[in-house]
Amino acid sequence: MAYRRKRVEREGARAEVDGESVATVADVVEALGHEDRGFTFLAGRTERPIAFAELRERARAMARRLRGAGLAPGDRAVLILPSEEEFVQVFLGAVLAGVVPVPLYPPFAGQRMEAYADRIRAVMRVSEAAAVITLPAVAARLAPNAVPSFSFEDLEAMRPAADLPAEPRGEIAFLQFTSGSTADPKGVMITHDAVVANARAISAHLEIHGDRDRVVSWLPMFHDMGLVGMVITPLLEETPTWFMSPLAFARRPPDWCALMSRVGGTVTYAPNFGYDIVAERVRDEDLAGWDLSSWRVAGCGAEPIRADSLRRFAKRLEPAGFSPDALLPSYGLAESTMVVTATPPGRGMRTLDAGAEGVEPVSCGPALAGHEVTVVGDDGAPLPEGREGSIVVRGPSAAKGYYRDPERSAETFRDGSVVTGDLGFLDGGELFVTGRLKDLLVLRGRNHHPQDLEWCAAELDDVRVAGVVAFSCPASDGAEGAVIVAETDRFRGHGELADAIRKRVLDQLGVRAADVLVVERGTLPKTTSGKLRRGELRSRYLAGALEPAAAR
Repeated sequence: MAYRRKRVEREGARAEVDGESVATVADVVEALGHEDRGFTFLAGRTERPIAFAELRERARAMARRLRGAGLAPGDRAVLILPSEEEFVQVFLGAVLAGVVPVPLYPPFAGQRMEAYADRIRAVMRVSEAAAVITLPAVAARLAPNAVPSFSFEDLEAMRPAADLPAEPRGEIAFLQFTSGSTADPKGVMITHDAVVANARAISAHLEIHGDRDRVVSWLPMFHDMGLVGMVITPLLEETPTWFMSPLAFARRPPDWCALMSRVGGTVTYAPNFGYDIVAERVRDEDLAGWDLSSWRVAGCGAEPIRADSLRRFAKRLEPAGFSPDALLPSYGLAESTMVVTATPPGRGMRTLDAGAEGVEPVSCGPALAGHEVTVVGDDGAPLPEGREGSIVVRGPSAAKGYYRDPERSAETFRDGSVVTGDLGFLDGGELFVTGRLKDLLVLRGRNHHPQDLEWCAAELDDVRVAGVVAFSCPASDGAEGAVIVAETDRFRGHGELADAIRKRVLDQLGVRAADVLVVERGTLPKTTSGKLRRGELRSRYLAGALEPAAAR
């Protein structure tokens, strides 16, 4: 099916991909007008639809209340709101008021609250926040806190300002804080130009049309993929969108596909682990009741992409009408707002033959229109196709830099380019991402990507999917050695499992691991978007703070 229609342009509310005519996010919100489609928020069995015209009015009302609460244009406001419905209203209201939102993740079960509060306070300090908007229980955890806090209910009851200035908005649309240590948060300054240009380029590349497409998301809105991809991008075409919570997905991953079936979903995105876990947990009786034939974009990004994960997902869901042509690997980063490259829709996943180390490279597609991707060597010169090097990107989606951090900004943002810190190569004009430069293992003079060791170990039945981390540490002879830490649900014979991992990695990759540690489920530290924290785990390992799984 072709997804094309004549576009109805609204002056001041759309962006050209080349960046010559880019509207603000506030203009996009002000242009919302459809009363017969909008956002639908799921909470348990309850659905709360909000038409786009009503969403515009709610955002306007919230903007006046934020101004009534004393927030001025340019002020930064930290948003910690687990309710997707509340988050969207406050975020869009802040943008209309000229207040700069700083989305952060809410606390989750099992998290050490002291560490969480320290992290949030660090972000508030770096962002120079004027207020925090969150649940009263979260605000209490942050005490003592020098800035005022408001709940959604507080704002709803707030006396609104009489009106908003005609042009209260500054250059920065929002601050996106990247994953990092408590003491070292980095706030990416996403400008209005950049976010609308990126959303426009995504919409054009995926051929999204509001009168035919239906978007479904479970992604957290404090993360760029959930915010830019699943909230802001659908606003451009006023595309109907359904939101289930990340917690609902975690409790029952197949509900994501059930929702796609029920609403005739056409577009969705998830990290690699989302596809892995659905393929693992979906039941035959689920498939019998689903119709996934309308699903045309199954986007994948935010972490290393495994070909076998996506193939397994496609094969498992094929009886329900899912087509492997919908698979759409992508690449992006917060420093370029979100998406940089993406597979052409309808083509399906493209891979290359596995190399000597047995890893099958996955194409993340060509650059979005108006964007450029270059792979460079150590000297900064472009490398020919097929040669691995550092990935550098350019385009209208590039962020302004890190907030009040000129030193690190200069390292990443150079002469209009973004030095990503990722490794990869080009083939046929398409990008293949191979890993992070800082994570590269140098063992006996040879470079190894940690993902190669991790994926090799994960092929064993008793190793948890997306539950392996590899890193290097000093060996007894002064060289670097490889350490592999793997999670398991099997509580007997973990010594044998460690031996099996060691043997498999040696046989398949020729890497002799210095140590293999099998740990219990939930041991591996991850970012709020599900990425493994290799650096933190390495520090814990070197400090002797990791315990092997105990027999039960």
